[in-house]
Amino acid sequence: MPTDTNIIDGISITVHRDMSEIATEWKELQSSGLALPFQNYEWCKAWVNHGAKDFAIKQCIMCGRDQAGEITFILPFQMRSILGCQSLEWLGQQTGIACDGIYAEPFCSSQGENWFTSNMAALLLLLGPVDVLNLRNMPTTLMGRPSPLAILHQSQTANASFVLDLQADYETLLAKKRSSRSISKMRRRDERLEKSGTLTFESLRGGSATNALIEGLNHKNLQLNQTGAGVVFKDIDIKYYLQILQTQPQLLEVFKLRLNGKTLATMFGAKANGYFCLLISALAPDANLQFSPGDYLLRRTIAYCCSNQFSTYDFGFGDHEYKQVWADHRVVHFNAIKAQSFRGIAIALVSNLTELAKRKVKKNIQLRNAYYYLRKRLWASKG
Repeated sequence: MPTDTNIIDGISITVHRDMSEIATEWKELQSSGLALPFQNYEWCKAWVNHGAKDFAIKQCIMCGRDQAGEITFILPFQMRSILGCQSLEWLGQQTGIACDGIYAEPFCSSQGENWFTSNMAALLLLLGPVDVLNLRNMPTTLMGRPSPLAILHQSQTANASFVLDLQADYETLLAKKRSSRSISKMRRRDERLEKSGTLTFESLRGGSATNALIEGLNHKNLQLNQTGAGVVFKDIDIKYYLQILQTQPQLLEVFKLRLNGKTLATMFGAKANGYFCLLISALAPDANLQFSPGDYLLRRTIAYCCSNQFSTYDFGFGDHEYKQVWADHRVVHFNAIKAQSFRGIAIALVSNLTELAKRKVKKNIQLRNAYYYLRKRLWASKG
C-alpha cells in the first residue's frame, strides 16, 4: 500500500512499495507522456522479477498528481543495501540503461524543471532513511525535450549516447548523412557481400527472436572477452531480456544478418512510442569482416525503422565513430552520487572517484590504451 499522501507545492505525492499498485496509471502515462523505453512498466517489472532477488532491492515508486488528480510524474526508484547503507537508485540501473522518470507533457511544459528544482529536497525526505543518493545514467534530454531533473545532474558520466532523427525515406536520410562518394563505396562493398552467397536480413519474432537474442548475447561476450572485459552479460541479464521478449515482445526488436543460413551479425534494441534504442550489436566470432557485415546490418536496421515510422534511432552509450557520423544529437548523461548521512560518505566517495577515473581514462588515449592492455593481460592470466 502507498504511504500517506503529502502535498508539495500543489502536487500530491505518494510512495508505493509495489509497482503493481499503480500499473494502470503507469501504462497510461508511458503511452502519452515523456519516457524512454526502459522506464516502461514492463521493463521495470522484468527487472523486479529478475533483479530484486540478486540485488535485494526494494521498490520505491514515487507518484505525483495535480489538483485534478491527474498523474504528473512517476519516479521509479529502488532502495538497496550496500555494506549496511541504504542506497537510493533508479529501478534497474544495474543493467546499464539510461534512467529517468515518466512525465506528463503538460507538467513538463508548464513547470517540470522549476518544480523539481524547488522541491527535490522535500521529495527525497518522503522516501525514508537514505544514506547515499546513487542515481546513475540520467540523460540531459528525454525524447528531444530537456529532462526536468536537471537539479540531479551532478557529474557527467564517461559515456554519452548518440541519437538520429529519422525520416520516412531512408535514401533521403542516407544522402543527408553520407557523401555520394561514400555511398558509392558502400554499395560496391554491399554488392560483393550479397554476391558471396544467399544473404538474408530478418526482423525476428517468437522462438526465432529468442534464439537470436541468446546467440547475440553470447557472441557479444566472446567479443568482449577478446578485450579482456570478461563475461559482461550474465544469466541474470539474459533472463531479464528474455522475460521482456516473451511477455512483451512489442518492446524489443531483434535483427539478424545471415549468409547461407549462417549468422553474420545480430542486433537488438528497445522500442516504445516511435523511439528505438540499440542495446546490443554483435558479430559472429567467425564472421568474415572483409565486407563489413556489422555496418551492413546497422544500415538495414535504420532503413527498417524509417519504413516502420519510427521517429528516433538511439545508438546507445559509447563514443564510437560510426555513431557520430550518423547522429544528429549527442546526449550527455549525468550521475547524482552524494552522501545523505555520515554512514554514506565512504560509499559516495569511492563511487565518485571510480566515475572520475572512468572519465579520465575515456578522455585520454594513452590512459585508455594502457587500461585496455592491462585488462586484456589480466583476463588472459585468469584463463
